[in-house]
This record gives sequence, C-alpha cells and structure tokens, in this order.
Amino acid sequence: MKKYFLIAAAALAVLAGCKPETGGGMGGATKAEISFTTRTFAFTKATESALESGDAVRIIAGAPVNASSAATVTTDGKLTLATPLYWGVGQTQQTTFAAMYPDNGLDATSYDYDMLAFGSYDYAYQSTFLTAVKTAAPGETVALNFKHPFSKLVISVTNQLSGDAIASVKVKDVVVAGKLDILTETVDVTGKDAVTIDAAKISADGEPLQYGAIVMPQKSQPSIVVTTTQGSVYNYVLDSEFTFVKGTVYSAAITVKSSSGSGDNTGDAVVFSFEVTPWTNATENPTFGEGTQTIGANYWCATGCLYDEDATVEAWKVEFPMTYLGEDKWTVTLNYDESMAADDGSKGFKFHKLDGIDNNWGTQLGFWGNSATDFVLASGDSAYGLAAPDCHYWDDVAGAEVYPGNLNIRLAETGKYKIDLDGVNLTVTKL
Repeated sequence: MKKYFLIAAAALAVLAGCKPETGGGMGGATKAEISFTTRTFAFTKATESALESGDAVRIIAGAPVNASSAATVTTDGKLTLATPLYWGVGQTQQTTFAAMYPDNGLDATSYDYDMLAFGSYDYAYQSTFLTAVKTAAPGETVALNFKHPFSKLVISVTNQLSGDAIASVKVKDVVVAGKLDILTETVDVTGKDAVTIDAAKISADGEPLQYGAIVMPQKSQPSIVVTTTQGSVYNYVLDSEFTFVKGTVYSAAITVKSSSGSGDNTGDAVVFSFEVTPWTNATENPTFGEGTQTIGANYWCATGCLYDEDATVEAWKVEFPMTYLGEDKWTVTLNYDESMAADDGSKGFKFHKLDGIDNNWGTQLGFWGNSATDFVLASGDSAYGLAAPDCHYWDDVAGAEVYPGNLNIRLAETGKYKIDLDGVNLTVTKL
C-alpha cells in the first residue's frame, strides 16, 4: 500500500510500550508493564469506505496508555490487533485514541500529508484514506468512528462531440497537501500551493462518464480542463470561490460540445468497536461554467459566409468547429448567406485546420477549379477532391505550374445547411 505523507518531526510522537521502572519507596515497587492479548473489533462496512480482509489499520493510544498497534481486518468483518492494548494499572482517567486506514506505519497523530509526495496522484488510495478519534475511560468500549478527512469531487461529463472521445479530465488550482491532525480532525492548508491533478475515471463507458478527485478541505476556485483525443481543450470555471468540507462529496456536471512484552501485573484490556462513516452528499454543489476553449489542430473548422445562431457575426471572422464522426468524417450544421461578404471574392466558405498558434489557419481545403462561379453547389450536391492551396498541375500551353485549388466553396441558396466532409469530399444538404 502506498503511503502519502511527509513526516513533521515536531509532531511525531513514537508511542512504544512502557518498560518497567523502579520507584524509590515501599521496597521499590515496579510499575505494571503493558501486556497484550488478542482482541477484536466489530466492524460495519460502508461502500467506498469498506475495509476488506487483510486490510491494515493503525491504532494509537495516548496517555497514560502511550502505545500503538497495527490491526488487520479478518474474513468475518472484524479487526484483530497485532499487539493488544491495555489500560494502565489503576487507571481512572480517560485516554484519547486515534486510528487511520491504511496503516502508514506512523505512530503519529499529526503530520504533513501530501497527495503528490511520491510524484503522482493516486485517487484509489486517497478515496479510501480514513481516520478516527475517540476519548474513553477504563470500562468503556472505545467506539472508533472512521471518517474521510478529505473532500471528494465527482465530475459527470456528457460528451456531445460524436467521434471525438474524452482523453483526460484534470482539476486545476486545488490544494492537495496540508497538516493532517487526527486528534482535532482538521487539515490545515495554510501556505500550500494549488496544483493541477488528473481526475480518475470511476465509471464504466457510457454517458455521462464520471471522474473523481480527492482534495484537501479548502476554500478555492478550481477549474475543470477536458482534453479530447483530437487535441481540443475545454475549460470549465467557477464564478467565485467555493468551500470544500471534509468528508463531503460534491457533484459537478459538465457538457463537452463544439462549442512490547508481558508481566505479572496487567491492567484491564481495552475493548474497541468501530464503524465507518461514508461520504456525505453535499447540500450545495459547485457549478462550473464554460470558459476558454482550444480546438485541437486535427479538427476541421468551417469559416466564411457562415453563422450559427448569431446572425450578427462577420464573414470569415469566426471558425466553427465541425463534429468528428470518426474515420475522417466530419459534419456541422450552419447558416449560409453570401450577403455577409464584403465583395464577390469573399463569397462562400472554406475548411481550415488551426495551427495552434493564435488560432491561425493551417491546412486549408477549398474548390479545385479555375473559377469559383463554376462550382456553386445546390442542396444535395457533392464536390469531390477538395484541394489545398499547394495543389497544382503543369500547364503545357502556359508552360507553367497552375494552382487552381483552394477556391471558395459557394452554395446556390441562402439557408441552413448540413455540411458533411468525408476526407476531401464534400456534401451539402439544405434543411
């Protein structure tokens, strides 16, 4: 099991079994050494918080017991101590017990915890990390209630990009390090930097996909960044800071679219029971709105005398990303109106791929021909072999190379069209 912590030396208290000490009075009476027998915990399972056979838990007893033990979950749903814990001889005062799962090997109740301490983010580990604290006196059962000390964000992603799949989901500007104090049940993130982490896919394929992220309880303003297999990047942002509370799961829904020993004298055995508190659903969830979008360099866009729902856009000023259908097939539905053009040479539209640098045009496709007026498409028409600007042939008569490609694509009528691109073959259908 991985361990995600950085030891805070000042907070590390090693609580080993007490050795016998000799006193100076009444014949040098000896203090009772802590002895150990096997005891078990009753256990109640709880979904993601469930423990399974073989899982290891660490239990730490404060003064005057001052001891700790590992404990292992058994097949019957109980937890057996490796080294039993005992109350002190004649003890009457209370003892505070702390516990954690998984057992990280530390007999400490406070330390620096960093989810990225080992260079990567492990959602599975973080989502099952639990702590418990309980104060009890001899004769009482120590009822440890394990809880999640961190916060959880579940992101539901609805993909409306057809053939373009979701490659990754990241959560940006969140804190995943802090001072964890089990006894006070707090995590202090003061002075810790916000980072970007990869959310883990936690659902089967289908719509919507779900991704999970565990973060420190905090007040922050994170964003969600979705990247597609075709290289497009979509940002979703919060309008203001949001408070993430420990032990709470938050839901966000977004849509991606184009757009020791023993002795003779012993104390009484410490009896434990415990339960696990699962994630509590939040009463208020963060709402992420769409932010900036970067269209992947592999995406075809259409631009020209085209507009979507906003008829006020200027010709050739807006790139409209097409929907990827797979196998080099693309589609988009837009309105076409040549009256948007400033002159005859600006009538029509073309296809572009953006070079990723200030969204400048990269690869282009247009008509192959000597005159744009020779190639005006009506509804249902197709044009085969659209060409890039560098397509050319040798003209024997002119004795020179001719570049007839990349002319504007024109449509016969104003209206709304479904525009389909299959490789370099174009079909337009008026709706």
